[in-house]
Amino acid sequence: MTPRNRPGTCLICRAVISKKLGLQHGEKCIQSSGWPIGSSPSFIIKIEDRHDPTYWLMILAQHDARLNDIDSLIRDVWVECCNHLSAFTIGKETYMHTDEEMNIPLADLIKKGSLFYYEYDFESTTELRLKVVGVTPVMPPEGRICLTARNNHPSYPCSICGKKADFYVSNSEEEEAGQYCCLDCTLHLDGVYVQLIENSPRTGICCYSENPDVAINWYPPGWTVDDFQSKEIQKFMEYLRKNQETDGTTPDNCQCDDEMVDDMVSAVSADIGDEITAFIKEEQASHDGEAIALAEEIVTTFSTMLYGYHKKKIGEWDAPLIHTTLLNDVAQNPSLPDDWLDNTVPILCRFLAYMEKYGRLQNAAALITELQETEPLFRETVIGYRGAGNQSGSIMEQERTNETEGDEFAAKGTHTAQESIPMAQTTPDSEEENIISESLSGNSQNASGEEASRHQMIFDQCVDFCNRLENEGITKRCREIVTNMTTHPEDPLSRGGSTLWSAAIVYMVCKDEGLIGRATGGCPLAQDICEYYDLKLTSVRSKVSVLNKRLAECTE
Repeated sequence: MTPRNRPGTCLICRAVISKKLGLQHGEKCIQSSGWPIGSSPSFIIKIEDRHDPTYWLMILAQHDARLNDIDSLIRDVWVECCNHLSAFTIGKETYMHTDEEMNIPLADLIKKGSLFYYEYDFESTTELRLKVVGVTPVMPPEGRICLTARNNHPSYPCSICGKKADFYVSNSEEEEAGQYCCLDCTLHLDGVYVQLIENSPRTGICCYSENPDVAINWYPPGWTVDDFQSKEIQKFMEYLRKNQETDGTTPDNCQCDDEMVDDMVSAVSADIGDEITAFIKEEQASHDGEAIALAEEIVTTFSTMLYGYHKKKIGEWDAPLIHTTLLNDVAQNPSLPDDWLDNTVPILCRFLAYMEKYGRLQNAAALITELQETEPLFRETVIGYRGAGNQSGSIMEQERTNETEGDEFAAKGTHTAQESIPMAQTTPDSEEENIISESLSGNSQNASGEEASRHQMIFDQCVDFCNRLENEGITKRCREIVTNMTTHPEDPLSRGGSTLWSAAIVYMVCKDEGLIGRATGGCPLAQDICEYYDLKLTSVRSKVSVLNKRLAECTE
């Protein structure tokens, strides 16, 4: 049995200490640390897992530190996996990760002796207990908060040689029965799933994977990643990430994608959502409705990739990250809408300049330069992947080059719809086809022949997937959404990739029907939609967000 009070290490003097005597030792070390003295006392806070107190931390926080400072530390050191929501409970009040209340100074919420609680991920929840065990005039050496002590890494003997184990090894990710192995013995095993023995109460839950490169930022000066993870293990873990990713066994392919993307979008909205809205309003002064909708789509999607894939808030964006996101995450999408090719970089440059103007960035010039220098390669990459684009998009693009009008174009529009139908496996003359054609073409005052044929194509692609569900109600609801969207004064469906619009409509309807939820195990239907349309879940969810806004505008 693991001892209830696992020893730890003072991160100031590096002495081995017990949790019981950690406060007494910590106060002495803090006093003699030479760290700065504050105008008001700082808090010494003990954090432990509510169900396994062998996991514990000691932190030093300035009186004006915020709850979101503690939230960030806990995420980086102990729990972050899929950017789930989190909350503190202090007395009878709950402070959500997305609420402004997390910006309240600690001095307004807690005092010596205060006991409060923290939850991360409201489905596979990690629950922590926090207690203010002391106060001191000494401040953290850098920033408003830092670690001062931490429980030692769990120690298990290697099942093969008896040395200290580094990994938990099993035949597959799903198999619970396995063995502890050291690095040397692990290197001699073939065809096994390898998991690092991690120092976290969230070990084995959801997609959690310890990230020393991030955790080290909360340590006192003088610590490096090499101090608690050898270079050999670092190299081996990098090798595993590259190779297990191919096998689909790393967190990138875990079955919590839907929940993960929901949280990614929420994270963007919580941190810079107001600024994005303000930027879009500023764009209205100099751009038309089509350009405004495109700007919102590009900025939201790009930000979601940075916050979600790379776990970087706007203050952490740098030139290499911008370069990687533009080329790897945006450009290599075969379904990238055509209008993104010419507009992505200019829109992002304006957005970055805006964010610096209003104090959310300090390095906009460097990021803008990187975007502009990368743009030629971005265009080349997009064009290279364009061959994987959808057939209907190519047909639509071909029709757009024809200068036609009136009945002549209406005829060509019908031809376009019929050419795209084989993809959707529907019959042009079917009753469903005739109903939607009348709704979108004959009865729409806003739609030209070209627009009507595009609306038809979007609906056809919805029908194709809906036929697999054998649920007429879902098909009917998709038709209603497409019809409603044709009444929007800016006709959003006429812009962007038709496949992405279809996927977003199907996704929204399935979610409204309760077929897509936020279960911990993920949602196979959400993954099925993305696989069918050959799109990333992030792109679909971002488009759903845009779709919701546009539908609301249709009813105004």
